[in-house]
Amino acid sequence: MLKRAVRTIGLILVIFLLGGGIAMFSFGGKVNVNTDKSVPGVSTEICDVLYYGGLAASSHNTQCWQVAVDEANRELLINVDRDRQLLFADAEGRELYISLGCYVENLLQAFEAYGYSTAINYLPDEDKQNIVVHIRYTKNNGDAVNQEIIETIKRRHADKSEFNSKAIDSEVVKALLEDEHMTSISSSARVMYFANKSDGNEMQKYADSIKSISLAAMNRKCKTLGLKGTHFDNPIGLDIGNGYKKNYTTANDMALITRCAMSNTAIKTIVGRKSFVVHQSNGKKGRRIKSTNRFYYDQS
Repeated sequence: MLKRAVRTIGLILVIFLLGGGIAMFSFGGKVNVNTDKSVPGVSTEICDVLYYGGLAASSHNTQCWQVAVDEANRELLINVDRDRQLLFADAEGRELYISLGCYVENLLQAFEAYGYSTAINYLPDEDKQNIVVHIRYTKNNGDAVNQEIIETIKRRHADKSEFNSKAIDSEVVKALLEDEHMTSISSSARVMYFANKSDGNEMQKYADSIKSISLAAMNRKCKTLGLKGTHFDNPIGLDIGNGYKKNYTTANDMALITRCAMSNTAIKTIVGRKSFVVHQSNGKKGRRIKSTNRFYYDQS
């Protein structure tokens, strides 16, 4: 009786496992997803650009942006989508606009891949608060698509694993320094804190010094310079109202800070340029980054 029960249970287990294996083989294989990129009234290429733009990182993958396409005038009007704002996790909308920035950068990369040049304006019309970014696009090249850029966009993904301890390459550090000082990109400043390799190069030494800078050190430097109207509570210059309450300076203090910065040869060299070219890791020529310093451009 007992042996019969054991055999019965064994047979049931075999059937169960065999059936599960068949089900997994039948339904658990690779799924081919045919994404419909088409938008009524919009050309195939621009639909592709919009699709690759939409692969950008966004807060909790909310894809919190809205886009109006004007094919006749070759322009995009972009705004944040307040309906997708996370009111508890992002009450002030900081992540909302960071996400929009990621989307815009992906769009610019996608436009470049498809042979378009772009002109971008932020907050183009103060009377139209529903427009944050205005992009004009012009076709330059033929039909060839830069697949290297497209594959890079497709490879981007969230990675929550630990950062490795490998030192940042000196050429990358140099590019980050130039990006930080010429365009005021705060993300470059943040990355610079992790630069941890010195090869005797002056810029590299400066990058190493950034790693050790703390807010306390910045404020001590202000005291050393005799500044009484300046205090930092973040290292990238965010104003009061962005979650910070003690970040302030005066015009006179800023002039003294600038004079001190210009005594550093690396900084002086970088901010003295109107533009620079970031080279790709494979040695190929990359994007040209222009300085945001308006003193370099005609203001008439």
